[in-house]
Parts: sequence; structure tokens; C-alpha cells
Amino acid sequence: MPMTMGLRIEAPYQVIRLWELDAAIAFEPGCEPLLPWAPLLNGRDLEAAIHAIAKLAAQPGSPPYPIDVMLSNLAGLAVLRYDKEEIAGLLAGLRERLMLPIDIFEDTWLYKEGQAEGKAEGLLAGKRDAIRLAAHSRFPSLGELIELEAIDDGSTLTDLLLLVLRAQSGNEITAAIQAACSRA
Repeated sequence: MPMTMGLRIEAPYQVIRLWELDAAIAFEPGCEPLLPWAPLLNGRDLEAAIHAIAKLAAQPGSPPYPIDVMLSNLAGLAVLRYDKEEIAGLLAGLRERLMLPIDIFEDTWLYKEGQAEGKAEGLLAGKRDAIRLAAHSRFPSLGELIELEAIDDGSTLTDLLLLVLRAQSGNEITAAIQAACSRA
């Protein structure tokens, strides 16, 4: 019978029901690394944890735990209990009150999500501006083409830009924009 050598690792563990633990422990001196967990604990809310982290950031000297890591962890854990919009509002308020540099927030899901949304909005706005510029350079009597704001599909805006470059009249452009709006 061949002998096999294996490694067996055992690790004792204890299940901790965070929602049953008193959140006051996270707010005690020396327990600052627990602050990101406070929104999941019993008795404290997200805003209290944010204010406690703000106090740490405002204190002279270096905080006992990196503020950027605490904020990133707080944002990641708080989403388990709070709406993203509520978290975003509270963290934005914290950043404005403390005038924290934006790089503290760059690793959070909140920043990355906002950055992606901003980039997408910027691309759409750029396409709308290109359509207006091309349309007005070819047909100066066209109005402001405010209907373009109702179109939120990038490929539709690209198609409209190509149509504007080939259009024979301003009426052709406005008809195409109105048709795209009715599909949106």
C-alpha cells in the first residue's frame, strides 16, 4: 500500500454576529481600525462612523490607521446596509468639510463608479456638441437642437453625426433628430 503524505491544517474560529455586537467598541480609543465595521454593528450608524474618521483625520500627527484605507473599507462595508446614494452623500460631505484630497477616495467603489458615470456622460455630451457644431457649420439657420439632450444612446448619437455630415438640408437633420427622440 502506497503511503501518501498530506498536510492538514486546522484553524479554530468563532462565528461573530456583527449586528449583535455593541458598536460602542469601535468608538473606543485604540479601536479605530474597527470604525469601518461600525455601520454593521448594533447601535451606531454610518454617519457616526464617518464623523469619527473625520475626527481622526483632523487630529495633528498621523492617525493610528490610514484614513484612505478606513474610508475605502467603510464604503465597501456600508453598502451591505445602506443605499449607495446615502453613502455617497455622506462621504462627499466628509470630503468637503475636511478638504481631503481626492486620492484618498480613488480606491473606493464609489469613486470608480462615479468616474465611469462621469466619463460616459462626458462622451455623450461631446457627441451632442459635435452634432451641433457640424449641423450649424453646414446649416447656420438651424435652431439650438435641444432635442439632442433626450438622446442617451452613444451609437444613436454617432449615427446622427454621420447623418449630419451627409445631410442635404437642415430639415433632414431635424427630422432625424426627432425620429431618434421618439425611439429613445
